[in-house]
Amino acid sequence: MVQPGVLNANYTATGLEHNEYGNPASTPFAHTKMSEKRWHKFDPLKASHEYALRFGNATARVGIICWGTTAGVCREALDAAKHEGLSLALLQLQMLWPLPVEAIREFIASVEIVLVPELNYQGQLAKLIQAELCTPVQSFPQYNSLPFAQADILRKVHEMLDVSEPVTN
Repeated sequence: MVQPGVLNANYTATGLEHNEYGNPASTPFAHTKMSEKRWHKFDPLKASHEYALRFGNATARVGIICWGTTAGVCREALDAAKHEGLSLALLQLQMLWPLPVEAIREFIASVEIVLVPELNYQGQLAKLIQAELCTPVQSFPQYNSLPFAQADILRKVHEMLDVSEPVTN
């Protein structure tokens, strides 16, 4: 093997696989076994509810799934919706990888419609949720360089519930 930077020579950097005792092991069997071991370490996180915070009604017509900087404004919209008497719940993800699929699955089962507001053109989180859980969610992307405002989220919830005026108790 040549050193990096040698003219007219190809340098190949390979990963050094180790067995479960920490000794180098480069066989396909060892690599497969250790790859599976590493990936299975994510399983408890996928099943965990520790990184998904739920707010609002236990069951709701609309459920919002959010993360990051969008979470604060979504929680404000949830509070405003509560004062209007709207049926709304919120799941705030604190980790996207591995995706906490069990917490999301339970949340989706408790609401009628799922809204995923996110600050990107593609609706990446909505697509990830749909791919992982094989269930439709409504993407609500915003990509004008501005953060969501509480009114943006609440307006979308009103639209989804077909409510034109704030509901009072």
